[in-house]
Amino acid sequence: MAKTEKDSETNYINRAAVNDPRALVQVGINHNNRGDHQRAAEHFAKAADLGDAEAHHMLSVWYRNGIGVEKDEKKEVYHLEQAAIDGHPQARCHLGCVEERNGRIDRAVKHWIIAANLGDDDSIEALKNCYAHEVVSKENYASALRGYQAAIDATKSPQREAADKAEEARKLCHCKACKLNRRRLERKFGGEGGSCAEEAKHHQPEAGGSSQLRHRSKAGRRNRNRSRR
Repeated sequence: MAKTEKDSETNYINRAAVNDPRALVQVGINHNNRGDHQRAAEHFAKAADLGDAEAHHMLSVWYRNGIGVEKDEKKEVYHLEQAAIDGHPQARCHLGCVEERNGRIDRAVKHWIIAANLGDDDSIEALKNCYAHEVVSKENYASALRGYQAAIDATKSPQREAADKAEEARKLCHCKACKLNRRRLERKFGGEGGSCAEEAKHHQPEAGGSSQLRHRSKAGRRNRNRSRR
């Protein structure tokens, strides 16, 4: 473990000792990652008692699946409700799933609409499926879709856009490395470089940045073809 990671973990432990809810959740996650689910649940419970929405959501998952605690559907729903009241989108979505499991689709839809308006991806997909099966009206689905998009747009910031650009740059750089490696193999062994071509394809960015990169790639091939002529 790097020194910075050790320092970060020590910092969380110290903050958790004075009942910092976010630190308690993070220490719980660290225990969970090490396989100590019971201690994770204990930290989540402390944070939930202090009103942390994420802790309530984590506990709902623990009680549903019996991770570090006994399965308990009532406690699952209780913690989902507490997290949802505090504006946790995934908890609201999962409440909809609970209602769907119990055959109360109308209530499920109401939860998914609220969660979609908070920007929850799973909820808008659930509503899309309901609309396809005529469970949700066109007007309600369109309204939820607008609310979902507004929530997504509201999360955009210069910092987030900068991080996205940095990630795209990393992917592009990686793909160039794959291409350079493929050319090296072609010069050494002949052929098309097999796995490196697959690697470049695998690392091609998805929708949003892929079109521009594909155009660049095509332009690069055209330039190489001209130079060979």
